[in-house]
Amino acid sequence: MPPKKKVEEVAEPVVEEKTPEIPPPVQVDAEFVFPMGEHYTGGILRFHDETYQFNGQGVYTAGADQFSGEYKAGQMHRGTYTFGNGDAYEGFFANGKFHGEGTYHFANGGSYTGMFYDGKMHGQGSWKGYSPNNPTKVFSGISVSGEFRSSYHKQQTAKNTWEDFYRELVSQSVLQVMNPICENEDEAAAEADLQGITLTSPSEPEQSEEAEDVDPVPPPPESDIVDGPFPQSEQVNLGFVKELVSGLSSDEVTSEISVPCSVESCTVIDGNRIKFPLARFQAQVLELKQKETGKGVAMINTNMDGFDLAEARWKIVAFSDPSAAEE
Repeated sequence: MPPKKKVEEVAEPVVEEKTPEIPPPVQVDAEFVFPMGEHYTGGILRFHDETYQFNGQGVYTAGADQFSGEYKAGQMHRGTYTFGNGDAYEGFFANGKFHGEGTYHFANGGSYTGMFYDGKMHGQGSWKGYSPNNPTKVFSGISVSGEFRSSYHKQQTAKNTWEDFYRELVSQSVLQVMNPICENEDEAAAEADLQGITLTSPSEPEQSEEAEDVDPVPPPPESDIVDGPFPQSEQVNLGFVKELVSGLSSDEVTSEISVPCSVESCTVIDGNRIKFPLARFQAQVLELKQKETGKGVAMINTNMDGFDLAEARWKIVAFSDPSAAEE
C-alpha cells in the first residue's frame, strides 16, 4: 500500500469580534415625579442604556424650592433658583453651586449682584440694602469667601486677597494649555498647536484687474469679544513662548504673569480692545511677559458660556516682538 499522505491541519480563521457601536444620546422632553415628591419637566439626554441626564431648559421643584433654567450634562448651568423663604438667586452655576456672575435677591428687598465662586460671594459686586438704616444705598466692592466689609481698610485687604487668589486661578488654567505645547519635543507639532490657539487677522485676498471684486475675509468670531488687530501666525515665535514659560520657574525668574483686573493695567494688549469687563473669568486677559522688557503674549478666555475655568478656551490675541525692545 502506498504510504498515507500527512493531512495538514488548517487553522480556523480568527474572527475578530467587533465592539458594537454605542448610539449617541438623544435629546428629548420628559416629565418625572420622584419618590420624595420632587418634580421635573423639561429636556433630558436619554442614553442607550435608558439612563438619562437633565439637559437643556427645565424646571425642577423640590418642596418650596424651585430651579427654572438651563441644565448641562445633569447640572444646573444658568437660571433662577427660588427658595421657600422668598430668597432667589439668578445667574450661573457649577457643580450645583452659585458660580460666576449672578444676583442674589433677599426676601426683605435687598440684593447682591456680582461674582460668586463655589457657592459664595467672591469678587467684585454691589450690595443694595447692605445698611438697614439706608436700604436704597448701594455699596460696591470686593467680597471674599462670602463676606463683605464696607470699610476702606477691610476693602483694601479683601482686594489684595481676592486678586492673589484670582491671579493664581487664572494662571493655572493658562499654563495647563501652554505647558504641553512648550514640552512637546516635536517642533512641528508644537508650532501647529501654538498656531491653533492664536487668533490671527485674516489676510485680504489679492485683487487682479481681470478678477471680479472679491468679498473681504470676515474677522474671526472672537472679534465679538476682543477687537483686532490680531497677530499673524508667523509672528508668534515658539522659541520665545518657550522662553517665557520656562522663565517662570528658572533659578533666576525672568518672566512674570499678570492678570489685569482693569483695562488700564493691560500692557501687552491695549485694554480698550476688550469688549467685556475684566475680573469675571469670561473674556479675562492674562499677560505672560519678560520682566525686563515687558514683551510677551496676551491671551484671552473666549468661552463666554459660563464661568468655569476648567472649560476656558484661551487664545493668543496679542504678541509683542522682543526684538522691538532693541530698536
